[in-house]
Amino acid sequence: MNNIRILSAAALTGLLVLSGCGNGNKWTVKGQLDPAAGKMVAVEASDNGRWYVLDSVKVDDSGKFSYSREAMGYPDVYRLRNDNVTVYFPIDSIETVTVTREGERYALSGSSQSEMMMKADSIIAQRIPEAEKKNELARLILTDPASITSYYVINRKVGGEPLFDPSVKKDIRVIGAVANAYNEQRPADPRSAYLKRLYLSSRRQAGEGGTAMIANEISSPEINLYDNTGVRRSLNELASQGKVVVLNFTSYAAEESPAFNLMLNSIYEKYHGAGLEIYQVALDEDEYNWKRTADNLPWITVINDAHNSGQVLIDYNVGSIPTVFILNRNGDVVERVTDLGELEKLVAKYM
Repeated sequence: MNNIRILSAAALTGLLVLSGCGNGNKWTVKGQLDPAAGKMVAVEASDNGRWYVLDSVKVDDSGKFSYSREAMGYPDVYRLRNDNVTVYFPIDSIETVTVTREGERYALSGSSQSEMMMKADSIIAQRIPEAEKKNELARLILTDPASITSYYVINRKVGGEPLFDPSVKKDIRVIGAVANAYNEQRPADPRSAYLKRLYLSSRRQAGEGGTAMIANEISSPEINLYDNTGVRRSLNELASQGKVVVLNFTSYAAEESPAFNLMLNSIYEKYHGAGLEIYQVALDEDEYNWKRTADNLPWITVINDAHNSGQVLIDYNVGSIPTVFILNRNGDVVERVTDLGELEKLVAKYM
């Protein structure tokens, strides 16, 4: 049971244009830049916020251009820039990304990360309260916190100010979610070390102290969601009863869900009489199918669907499913289970 599904980015509907395929071990960016017709445009890369010129590309008189470069071996964000144009675009591997810009409007296509970045930039451009904007961005980040777009968003500045301010405690949680995801899923990516330093220095700026990653030090943030009978179930209330609690974030629609629930049931039957409870948070969008499965499970099952806040996922840095935590009898999160094959042994340690 080491099968983990990364939460995928939501599909974006909007302005998309045709794209092509990669060439060998190269990525390609091409498209139409009408404001830059007949001019040279710089292709730039970033070293954790410091932009530098990689190369330049000539845009023909009709506004069309194409540029290819050897893949770096890890995802990155690049930008096209001259006096009239600045367009950011993500490269995940050796794909072709198509960029079109006319006036102030632009579109990206060719990859899931292009679509995710378009979605992020559309949220950033909205004229809505800042808190609402950051909540929307946080929910987008949590669909794929280890993505290059998530890295882009938490490092994005608007008007010279960071969207996610390292001195703000709530923002630190989002930064921590991305740092944890990179640390767990992209340990060889050079950004992983940078993100860890950013997160730890952010905690010190906020006066929180400590050096452990946030996923290892959560003290049971509250979850209070509806179960399959329509009753609100509080995680804190359950944790206050002196029980050991397995907290699981999952999706019943996931391919591995039936086998995983069978494993949970085996552990539940073995230790429930000794004080074990399971609090399972489903991230399913189809409430009917969720309830149909939940009705057959003996433990507490609640749903955090698309209509609920993403704050729960931020609090627990959920970037993949299934994600499992263990709370001890004092209600503290004492384990984030990274190897599901070790779950029963870890549960037994706290019984």
